[in-house]
Amino acid sequence: MVEGQITLSIVIVNWNTLKLLYDCLQSVVSDTKLITFEIIVVDNGSTDGSPEMVKKEFPMVKLIENQSNVGYAKANNQGIRICSGSYVCLLNSDTLLLDNSLETLLQIFTEDEKAGAATSMLINPDGSVQIGSALGEPNLLYWIAVETGFYKRFPKSRVWGKPYLSYMDHNKTHEIEVCPSAAIVIKRAVIDSTGLLDENIFFGTIDWDYSLRMRKDGWKLYYYPHSRILHYGGQSKKPIKRELLYSDYKSRFYYFNKHYGSFQMNLFRILMIFSSLVKLSFFIFHFGLSKLIKEDGKISSENIKSHLIRLHTCFTYRP
Repeated sequence: MVEGQITLSIVIVNWNTLKLLYDCLQSVVSDTKLITFEIIVVDNGSTDGSPEMVKKEFPMVKLIENQSNVGYAKANNQGIRICSGSYVCLLNSDTLLLDNSLETLLQIFTEDEKAGAATSMLINPDGSVQIGSALGEPNLLYWIAVETGFYKRFPKSRVWGKPYLSYMDHNKTHEIEVCPSAAIVIKRAVIDSTGLLDENIFFGTIDWDYSLRMRKDGWKLYYYPHSRILHYGGQSKKPIKRELLYSDYKSRFYYFNKHYGSFQMNLFRILMIFSSLVKLSFFIFHFGLSKLIKEDGKISSENIKSHLIRLHTCFTYRP
């Protein structure tokens, strides 16, 4: 790590992703050569030896060890509070930096003084551009496009292609509405004015919420494809998918109520109930209950489980 005035603070939240975390940290150390930086790892009570690995293999890393999983927002805030850099990068542990990606990403801030945050082009392991590298604001129209599948049928439409901004040229720089939290660099001045992440969100809509808050404060958000980062995606969700799904669905209602009010939140609730019931009916009609339920009575389909959890959230969530 380079000594001196710190340009960039890199915060990585980890929960039981030892091998991915090792590879991520190795890529940060080997790929980031042109700027001064610090790395802060916040471990959320991992039981796979992650903290021990960090201490042994990366002694220069500042390590915060939580005794339990305190959530993604709170853990990131713990890291942000001890950052020294002029810029803060929130980086997922399931990423690999490519070709001086973070130094390159910082260039956007010199091109526009109102740039508050920026995200890289996210790359799949097969080299393709990852859907979700840049996002539109998740309002009601966004969710109608997602639930109906119109975003796939009409990807070039500026209305129906809004969720993943599929109508834009992903090889060019664009001002966007939401920077995905897999890899986002935020100007320190933005954090000072907008504040920390909302700790009421355990997991889920953190990037939606913070992006909207930054934009309301007058900052611009950018997608900068000259910077590329490999993102595996969803690796820390696997051990407790049910709990994380429930937290994710709850966070969507929280986001709607916080930013659009109770009326739109309840319209969103109706949309989710109707969509899940239609899709559950299709699964049952198409496959039959005998193929969806095992002999021990457990549900075999992940899609069925997901919609049942979503329906449960729809009927039980209260602001």
